[in-house]
Amino acid sequence: MAFASLGLAAIALAAVAFVAVDRHRQAGLLAERARENATLEQTVSALNARLQAIESAKGRDDLAELRRSVGDMKSAATTSRELAAAIAQLSQRVEKLDREQGAKLDRLGQRVDQETTARTADLASRLDRLEKKPAQAAATPPGPAAPPPTFGANVSMDPTGSIARPRQALRGYVVLGAQDDMALVGGRYGERPVRAGDYLPGAGRVERVERQGPNWVVVTDQGFIPSAYGAPD
Repeated sequence: MAFASLGLAAIALAAVAFVAVDRHRQAGLLAERARENATLEQTVSALNARLQAIESAKGRDDLAELRRSVGDMKSAATTSRELAAAIAQLSQRVEKLDREQGAKLDRLGQRVDQETTARTADLASRLDRLEKKPAQAAATPPGPAAPPPTFGANVSMDPTGSIARPRQALRGYVVLGAQDDMALVGGRYGERPVRAGDYLPGAGRVERVERQGPNWVVVTDQGFIPSAYGAPD
């Protein structure tokens, strides 16, 4: 009986020890799981904070960085349902922001193309009108010839000096605006600022920028560039 009692006591002690060890092991597992959950919550909170910052900035670089971060999280995270749902939600929000940015860039590109096309067409139309003006002036029939001037007996007929030959209007360029000694000239190859001493292909060397009536003209050694807003006086 004594041996039997000792055996039962040993079994009871072993059972108590096993229960204590098992409880300790379970407590350790629960603590580890709690730490993992806390780490996951911190990770998701950090991602949410970064996403809110990106939504306010709307920058493509930040979007790309967030997409890389989400990709890294997908490859390194565990199979927790909460984390997978959070990552899926973040991915959807990133894709939405990406689509919005792409749509804005497309609309901006279309607007720039339309404005550029309209401006080019307007400039080409003004150049065509300026080129047609000399042709129309040449097509106008000359009036009756004026009688030669008469001079009195005291008027000398000796030449006193040379008369400057009038300069012709140059085609291919127009003056879009001017200020002081600089003018903005437009042509078939775009717009460029010029001043005295600059060389323009097809127009020669710029001598000066001057005002003729209400308009500005650029005088070169080959002629003058008229204003785009009307013929000079």
